[in-house]
Amino acid sequence: MEYENRCIKFDLPNGNCIDILNNVFQSIKDYIQFEQNTPESAGFLLGYQNRITNNITISDFTVPHSMDIRSRFFCVIKDAFHFLAIKEKSKNQNYYVGVWHTHPQAIPEPSSVDWNDWNEALIKDKSGVDYLFFVILGTSEFRVWVGDPSNNRIVEILESKTNREIYIER
Repeated sequence: MEYENRCIKFDLPNGNCIDILNNVFQSIKDYIQFEQNTPESAGFLLGYQNRITNNITISDFTVPHSMDIRSRFFCVIKDAFHFLAIKEKSKNQNYYVGVWHTHPQAIPEPSSVDWNDWNEALIKDKSGVDYLFFVILGTSEFRVWVGDPSNNRIVEILESKTNREIYIER
C-alpha cells in the first residue's frame, strides 16, 4: 500500500468497511523514518462508527509530543496531550479507535513488542467502535491490522478492491 492523496477503504472481517480519511495519512506521513536519525513516532487514531451502515471512519489522530519516549526503534505514548485529545474529540463523537506508529523499514513488519502491546490493548483498551486498529507506517508502504475484542484476534486487513480507482462493493 503506497501513500496516496486519497481516502482509503479497507474491508473488515464482519463484511463492513473502514475509511481512513486523506488528512490522516497526509499529516502522519510527515513522521516517516526516512533519515537514519529519525526516531519512531506514534499516536492514537480517532474515529467513529456509522449508526446505520456500521462502517467505521478514521478521521483524526494524535502526533508525538515532548513527554513521549522515542528512539530509532522504540516509541511509547506518554504525553498527557494524547489522552486530553481523546477526551476533547469525544465531545464531537470522535473516539479512540487504535494506534499508529512508524518503523524504519520499507514494508513494515510488526515486532514482538508490537504484538504484545496490541494483544494487551485488546484486553484493556475501550474503543468507540467495534474494533481496534493498528497501523504501521514504513518508508514505502503502510499496513493495517484490526483487533476484535470479542474474540481477541488480530488480523491484517487489505484495501478494498477497486475498478479504475472506484471501490467495488463486496
